[in-house]
Amino acid sequence: MKFFIEYRKKNSVWNLNLAKKAFRQVGLLVSIWAGLLLLGFVLFAVSSVLFVQTTIEVVHYMKGIREQQVKVARYEDDIRDIRRKIQKLDTKKFRTECAFLYEQIGARGFSWSELLDALEDVLPAQVRILSISPTVSHQKGIQLRLQVVAKQLNDFTTFLTKMYESGRFTNIVIQSEKLIPDTRELEYSLSVAYQPRVPLEEVE
Repeated sequence: MKFFIEYRKKNSVWNLNLAKKAFRQVGLLVSIWAGLLLLGFVLFAVSSVLFVQTTIEVVHYMKGIREQQVKVARYEDDIRDIRRKIQKLDTKKFRTECAFLYEQIGARGFSWSELLDALEDVLPAQVRILSISPTVSHQKGIQLRLQVVAKQLNDFTTFLTKMYESGRFTNIVIQSEKLIPDTRELEYSLSVAYQPRVPLEEVE
């Protein structure tokens, strides 16, 4: 095995190089290794920072999920409470209240002027109306309760005939009849189904 022997004198110091070749680029290699070490350190630092940021984001995300789960649990408790309250309600009373609300909503679209015009078209001269009570329901539509006074039975019969012929009034039911002693007139109470020209859903 051969070695390259070199004696150098530098600053009055003799150096012995036992390498196969004269090795004169030690400074360059040291710089390369130092650069690689520095690059490795930078990459490690960047990776550490990214890892920390990712960890923080994951922690925040998991915290948000837990908060949402807590809210969902609260909403589920509220829903169960509402269901229990609904189950405790008197069903018949609840339906009655709903029907009343529907009637009130329907009454907002009820046209009194149209009804009065329709009654005027069928009302004979010898018959007068004392009271009108409309009721709006989802099942039966508009029901009228009328209280009328007629001079004679024929006048009242003419009134009923005109109502049927108009096509606006159906299902007429006479509920009561009585004689007014002072005037000898006839007073009738009747219910009738009324069909407006414009449906309630279209009346604003």
